[in-house]
Amino acid sequence: TQIVVRGLKPLLMYVFEVCALNAVGRSSCIQIRVLVPPASTLVKVHRGVDAEAKEKQRLQEEKRQQEEAVAESKRQEAEEAEKKSMEQETRQQEEAAEKERKEEEKVEKQPLEEEKLQQDVLEQKSIDVVAPQASPPKGYVLVGGYQIREEQLPTGCKGTTDIDSLITQVQARCSGFLDIGTQNALRFLLGCNLDVDECVRRAEGVAKWRKEQSMDELRAQLKAGLSACRSGAPSMSLPHQAEVSKLAILNPCALIAANGYPVSIWHVGSANSSAASSVKDDVLRAWSRGTFEYVDIWLSEQSELEGRL
Repeated sequence: TQIVVRGLKPLLMYVFEVCALNAVGRSSCIQIRVLVPPASTLVKVHRGVDAEAKEKQRLQEEKRQQEEAVAESKRQEAEEAEKKSMEQETRQQEEAAEKERKEEEKVEKQPLEEEKLQQDVLEQKSIDVVAPQASPPKGYVLVGGYQIREEQLPTGCKGTTDIDSLITQVQARCSGFLDIGTQNALRFLLGCNLDVDECVRRAEGVAKWRKEQSMDELRAQLKAGLSACRSGAPSMSLPHQAEVSKLAILNPCALIAANGYPVSIWHVGSANSSAASSVKDDVLRAWSRGTFEYVDIWLSEQSELEGRL
């Protein structure tokens, strides 16, 4: 048992009588003599004990902080690992869902593509066999197996039999330098006012120019791109389309109207004259060649498909 006695003075002897008191009774007293040391000694002892306690407390605090830092680091590492694991799992789930979606689309597209292919074959057969024999609608005449509007005929043209024979003449005279089909021979004649000699002269110039510019190779590339686009590719691009788009938005034959005619987009409001100097003339010429060749492919194929020019 510790008894605290306050108010003792240094360098004095104190005598205490102490006894114990409990339920049984009271014990005999004992005397305790206490000599209080000088005050300076008490201060030194007190300060030494206080410094030791503070140092111990400081060490304990440092140990506690270290333990908390280690625990925090482990917690952060665990959270980071869990986050990465969740991200990886989510990514795997998304990839699996995307793969499944593509497989479903592929399965759904396959019968549609087969049906479309069969329909195209039937339509082509219908064009090749039925269309030339069918009577043209009002306002149209049948020339070379194609329906053309009456206003497309040259002024003063009577009947269509002579035009059919002219088509044969143009094809025969151009056969040595240009493989010209019925549709193109008809277009040449309509553009030259049914003058066969003029058709042949222009055809010679066209054949020479196409050879110099390697237009047959360009036509093959454009037809391949158009075919891929029809087979499901998102889009096709003309040569140097990105550079020319800096000047204005130009999209030839981008849509099909309800009557089957092509719709081209020439967005005049998007014209940017400040970008003109950044696009070289050779680029513009190459883009123009590609554009008009693409339009010719589109019109020729659509004419064959519908049986009208």
